[in-house]
Amino acid sequence: MIWLKNIGNCILLWTVLITQPYAQVLTEKIQVHVWSYYESLPFKTDSSGAGLSQDLVDLLNQQFSNSYDFQLETIPRIRLDYYLQQELPGIVIFVNWTWMGDNNKQKYLWSHELMKGRNEVVSSMKNPIQYQGPSSLKGLSFAAIRGRRYLGLDELMDADVIHRRFVNNEGSVLLLIASGRVQVTSMAKTLLMSHIQKHNLQGKLFVSNKPLFTYTRHIMVSKKLPEVYKAVQEFTLNIKHMPKWQAILKKYGLD
Repeated sequence: MIWLKNIGNCILLWTVLITQPYAQVLTEKIQVHVWSYYESLPFKTDSSGAGLSQDLVDLLNQQFSNSYDFQLETIPRIRLDYYLQQELPGIVIFVNWTWMGDNNKQKYLWSHELMKGRNEVVSSMKNPIQYQGPSSLKGLSFAAIRGRRYLGLDELMDADVIHRRFVNNEGSVLLLIASGRVQVTSMAKTLLMSHIQKHNLQGKLFVSNKPLFTYTRHIMVSKKLPEVYKAVQEFTLNIKHMPKWQAILKKYGLD
């Protein structure tokens, strides 16, 4: 009977050794591609890739440390569009359906709100401008990023009713406004607050009570990733109440 017991122990040991690799496979984390096309502040703050986008991905990885490995890739918008055309599985962060050609929210899966956004109307504190609509900017000089569109203002700028002055980047725009050389501009709040900090412009710029427009930012998920979508929905449902997320927003002046 002892030999039968020994055989049983051997079989048990053999079973454990055989099934162990399979157990490791079953518990292996699933890698998820995370795409962002934002290459400026606050989403990307330096060449290492640090910034708001990486902070969000780090928070996702902390939340789902046993199941998913979210990997951020910051890419140009044209490459992101190619990935989406090829229907590659992944998620896109900090976007809105209107920017992604999905007004009916049928092509992709959309998370709960990550954060609210505003395109602020910005002027100099020495010559503050309260925006009341496009007509309130008639006759003013407007600092515009080359290649960027401004909702409700482009036609007036094309007609030179609003005097457009092209500038290459957000930092230069705000420095021109602060100096009084250009009267007004519009910029996403996320960019504005980061550049105010970067260029020490606190107290030098006036932000209108009324924004150019408002929107919400979300996580867009490929329909090929329904389980990831469930996790993202759980995450974004509770994100407003996460102290770590509030600390991240505060770091970039977005609280």
